[in-house]
Amino acid sequence: MRLIESQPIDLRTFFNIIDVMFDQDLLRTFVRIVDSGSFAATAEQLGRTPSAVSMQMKRLEEAAGRRLLVRSAHGVAPTAEGETLLIHARQILEAHEAAFDAMMAARGGKSLIIGTPDMYVKALLQPHLAEFVRAFPETSLHVVVDGSSELLRRFDEGALHLALLTEYQINDDRGDLVYSERGLWACKRNTDIHKKTPLPLALAFEGSHYRRLAQDFLRRHKRIYRIAVASNRQHAIQAAIDAGAAVGLLPESWLLASMRELKQADGFFEAPPLTVRMRAKKRLSAAGEWFVDRLRASQAEHAR
Repeated sequence: MRLIESQPIDLRTFFNIIDVMFDQDLLRTFVRIVDSGSFAATAEQLGRTPSAVSMQMKRLEEAAGRRLLVRSAHGVAPTAEGETLLIHARQILEAHEAAFDAMMAARGGKSLIIGTPDMYVKALLQPHLAEFVRAFPETSLHVVVDGSSELLRRFDEGALHLALLTEYQINDDRGDLVYSERGLWACKRNTDIHKKTPLPLALAFEGSHYRRLAQDFLRRHKRIYRIAVASNRQHAIQAAIDAGAAVGLLPESWLLASMRELKQADGFFEAPPLTVRMRAKKRLSAAGEWFVDRLRASQAEHAR
């Protein structure tokens, strides 16, 4: 990353820039702004004023020497440089959490680290959280939210005890099948946004299978489109569709009453199902085995 355009910098300035770029508080605020799409919402989450959050982002952008966020009628989104920083910011924050977990384990603390795409937290994890806390009060549950490809890499590196992975995204059918759901195209109800040219899309970042699927379909049918909203958080994609700002692909359970499914009569194809597989370490704690059993049981009940 180029930090300052075309200007030599002295060592003191350089290390000041490094301090800012790796400041976890600034990076965490940056990530929350991207995830929520709002300075005000982030300020409320952090218990700060919007002006304080804006000042933090000003410091970060000055250190990066690039504009990282852009405001629009639909909220705040990362620039191309911001998307690049976002990937590394998440990795830095998660590495810090992993280091903390390792130190806790060395001191006798217990933890269970589960990785999952954000769209499955509610369906797969939420039903078991209260019971888990009661059953294992001394175990800290850490949920790492990211795309399946990145989660698979982290699992292979030993950073996760359990990983919930979208099968089509990793092109791999190993592991236990724990969830399956229909995918669909959606738009805001009572709008004709799906007829617009170019077609505004709300999609995941580059590397997502659903993004490639949508783009390939539109190219084959010679539909002109533009990426109106890009995010690796399903909540942001859902919000863009619900606001009438874009058309997008969603799991069926994420279709709100204020939206409608786009079907073949509208010129859209039926999306493939979302299939989730679970990878687990060979040796798990009692807490890990408990979660594995619950996820398997939930799938068996869902399949009936």
